[in-house]
Formats: sequence, C-alpha cells, structure tokens
Amino acid sequence: MKNIVLILCVCILSINAKAQNTNRIYLDGGFGGTYISLSSFNGKTAYSIGGGGAMLFNNSFYIGGFGQSFSNVSKISSNIEGYKNYLVQTEIGGLWLGYIFRQNKRWDYDLSTQIAWGEVSLNNIELRQKHYDKVFVLTP
Repeated sequence: MKNIVLILCVCILSINAKAQNTNRIYLDGGFGGTYISLSSFNGKTAYSIGGGGAMLFNNSFYIGGFGQSFSNVSKISSNIEGYKNYLVQTEIGGLWLGYIFRQNKRWDYDLSTQIAWGEVSLNNIELRQKHYDKVFVLTP
C-alpha cells in the first residue's frame, strides 16, 4: 500500500513540474554574423554592410542588436546647389526584434524589424567640412 501511494505522489509531482515548465521563457542560443543590403541612391546602386547578433528564446522569438553603414560612398549629383563635391555617408545601429514561425518543414518563415538611430552626413574632404543630422530608422 505504501508503494502505491508513493508511486501516485511521484506521478502527481512530476505532472505539476512539467506543467510549470511549459510557460517559462528559456534561452535556446543565438546567432550572429555579417550582412549586405542593396538600395538605390541618386540612381546608383548603393550597398551597406553591417553585422548583428541576437539571442533566441523559446526557439522562436529573438532580440539583439545590429549596425550598418554605406560601403560605397556616393557623390551627390551636381544639380544640388552648394553641395557639388560632397559625399553622403550613413551610420546606424540599434535594436533587432524578430519571430521565427517554425513549420517543421524544410523552410521556416521569419518576421523581423530593426529599430535604429544614427547619423547621415555630408562630407567635403577638400574643404574639410562636415554637415550631419541625427536620424531615426524603422525597418519593417
């Protein structure tokens, strides 16, 4: 009789322990690396290079940080009065949030956003002038 009561108690306690564990947020690992993005600026192809990393929670939600800047500095076209020899540069960095939809198939879908702040600057190397402005960037 004692053995049956002991077995029932162990089974009930193990079920409660499992029920408490399913609602916890746990760290699965993380990822990081470099990335390249392409865009158009003044009719020319502009590419940015950067890096980022994040921590993965519950095998689906991730939170991390990133940074990027223009890799090829583009000249502003000469039709802008007073800024003929200026180079445009950007540098941004911020928070990276995302969710991975696990389909248990070959492909997984990802939805992420990047919330960043940084600087856009106009540089004239010959005159040693720099004009800049702080920016806020939201990338869906």
